[in-house]
Amino acid sequence: MIGFVYPEICNQQGDQGYRDWLDANGIATASVGDERIAELAGAVVGDVSERGAAILAESLQNHWLLEEVGKGLTLLAIGRSSKVVADLLDVESSAGSYKSQFARFEFAGLQIYGYVNGLFDQRQLITESKIGKGRFIQCALTGPVCVVNQSFENYCFGLQTAERDDLVAHYRSLVTD
Repeated sequence: MIGFVYPEICNQQGDQGYRDWLDANGIATASVGDERIAELAGAVVGDVSERGAAILAESLQNHWLLEEVGKGLTLLAIGRSSKVVADLLDVESSAGSYKSQFARFEFAGLQIYGYVNGLFDQRQLITESKIGKGRFIQCALTGPVCVVNQSFENYCFGLQTAERDDLVAHYRSLVTD
């Protein structure tokens, strides 16, 4: 099961579209809030507005989810939320807070496509940190990035959902425009 953290706050760039994608492909999803959820394989923290970042930071103070990362959970944080979560996990972040350009980035041998909202180090659009037995993946690319990049979805959560070559072709064409 893939959890979506505070979806009412963390959906600045349509990150709930990834949840819709997973649901359509038969992958169980859940909204992650204050109540502990068992059996999460991973969790996504979608991008947030500036105000949303303040609410998210307050909501995640001493949150059970951060403890689960140390126990083995993969947590993918998108856009500005990556800075919020990185601060709470005491992990360095290259996140910024400005708008918006299209980017292509190579990560773990994969070509990843999406939009960057902020002043980010273009050499570190995706970073991964080990937290205990788990992983914290910070992703400056929005999109929703896991819908557009099937290989990244597999890298983060070990999932193989439906092919989407038409989406990938569309994003690749943006690089050349």
